[in-house]
Amino acid sequence: MDKLLNQLRYIKAGAICMFFALCSNLFKGDALVSWYAQLRLPSFTLPILYFFAMGFIFYIICGILLYKLFSEENNKNETVFLITLVVIMMAYYTIWDLVFFGLKSPMAGFFAYIPFTLFVFYIFYRFARLYPIISIVFLPFIGWLGYAFFWLISLWTLN
Repeated sequence: MDKLLNQLRYIKAGAICMFFALCSNLFKGDALVSWYAQLRLPSFTLPILYFFAMGFIFYIICGILLYKLFSEENNKNETVFLITLVVIMMAYYTIWDLVFFGLKSPMAGFFAYIPFTLFVFYIFYRFARLYPIISIVFLPFIGWLGYAFFWLISLWTLN
């Protein structure tokens, strides 16, 4: 029974992450090929494969966080709150794609990025207080957020 419950936690966490990843890709539409390819990119722009890899890592991080929370048996109110925050974070990530690629606007993408980044730091803070070890999974994405901040400013000024 415990093994089945554990598998269901994996499936639930994975399904939620896959849902948001699919939505995110749908919102990009053909803008990645038709619009993004036409932009003047900053000299420090990484190959597009890195952007896809970081998106994949983001959803892996969210899956790990959700699985941990689905496994939590203590402090149910805080657990439900943290699950909600992680789901909102994934929704916001998806909305950022809609703003950046849907509006085809580096400026709008930058201004949507600021509250998203602050929200990620808030979630990191909440996890670090309760689950210091598990909060380590945030670190690669937080590093990426720093790069993305300067990249978006540069992209905006170039276009």
